[in-house]
Amino acid sequence: MDIFTENEDGLSILLDNISKSNLNKISMSIIKNVEDGNTDALQEYVKAKGLSELASMLVDSLKDEAIDEALKYGNDQRILGCKILVKGSPTSYDYSHDEEWTLYDNQINNLKLLQKDREKQMLDAMKYSELIDANGEVIPPANIKKQGGQTLSITIPS
Repeated sequence: MDIFTENEDGLSILLDNISKSNLNKISMSIIKNVEDGNTDALQEYVKAKGLSELASMLVDSLKDEAIDEALKYGNDQRILGCKILVKGSPTSYDYSHDEEWTLYDNQINNLKLLQKDREKQMLDAMKYSELIDANGEVIPPANIKKQGGQTLSITIPS
């Protein structure tokens, strides 16, 4: 299955039923197509990346108009099988005009710098069986929380 199809109007995307089940079905079909050797994994991955970029652009550009449209109909409406609900987002505040808050913020930032320096020392300690700083303190090595892996970087041309 290929979610991209050509027609007289150009490229279209087959998403007439948007449910997790249907999206999973489309995804599994594409994955099976790759596993069966009918299409290339890298090509499908690039298509998916392009679709992700397209979705992001559309969501960013249409959000305000979509909210306005949704407000006309009220909550609990369904579009293409999806429940639509307009929610409020929390208000954010700026405290930087307050001297005491600024003092605390500066202290926190200074502590973060000290923490980053300590992290660097602990990473350096991983290279040796033991690392001792200038004051004679033994620096323990950092523990691996999650092993790094590989990813793909896809640059979509302008």
